[in-house]
Amino acid sequence: MKRLLPWLALPTVLLGFLRTGAAAADEPDRVRVLVVAILATDANANVDPRIACIAREVQKLDPKLTGFRVASATRKHLSVAATGTFSLIDNEQVEVTVEHGPDKDKRVGLRVKPTGVGEITYNTTCGKCFPIVTRYQTKDKERLIIALLARPSHRKANVP
Repeated sequence: MKRLLPWLALPTVLLGFLRTGAAAADEPDRVRVLVVAILATDANANVDPRIACIAREVQKLDPKLTGFRVASATRKHLSVAATGTFSLIDNEQVEVTVEHGPDKDKRVGLRVKPTGVGEITYNTTCGKCFPIVTRYQTKDKERLIIALLARPSHRKANVP
């Protein structure tokens, strides 16, 4: 009887895989998008260690910027073709549209519309950060930098 139990369970397991596959095919691909608002300044040299790699890359473009801090971070799970609006600082916001989910090379297509920069469409490797240096400055003369990160989402909620 012990030898029969695994074979009796096999059809149930296969049926479970088929149901999972059908449900996954019915659900659109979802992408987890993280948007981080970073403020950079030339008034100090304090760099948040969480964004040190971004600071180094931005300093290659603008060596005057020496201090970097995280102002906000927002994560949303978006379906393919869905657009999410992310609040940054003050009244600044960015719209992110998922053009396509992860392809065979694990790259996600995003269309980004930050205030005052214009629309940017790009493909990114899942888990890689894409920084956008904007022209926006706060009243304290801090420059806004938007960092985006996209990964496949395994969340099944219908909320965009």
